[in-house]
Amino acid sequence: MFGGRRSCNALQDSALNNMTIKEIREKETPQLHHELVEQRKHLFALRSQAVTEKLEDPSQLRKTRKAIARLLTTIHQREMEQKKSAAKS
Repeated sequence: MFGGRRSCNALQDSALNNMTIKEIREKETPQLHHELVEQRKHLFALRSQAVTEKLEDPSQLRKTRKAIARLLTTIHQREMEQKKSAAKS
């Protein structure tokens, strides 16, 4: 029926949305930047689906925004730590 069409990235995206902050912190910074780009693409796709009224799960918008916020927070914390350690040197 109508709900059968789902992208293969949906499983990966939901995996990141369920990822804890501890798991995010274990990743390398370049990986985080890549995940951030992917999540932003996914959010764009979700918003497009919402406009065309073909969004299967509206809660995915909120979950994706929160995943982006977690990624940005971790990236920002690492940048601050680098600046702090550079200032000490």
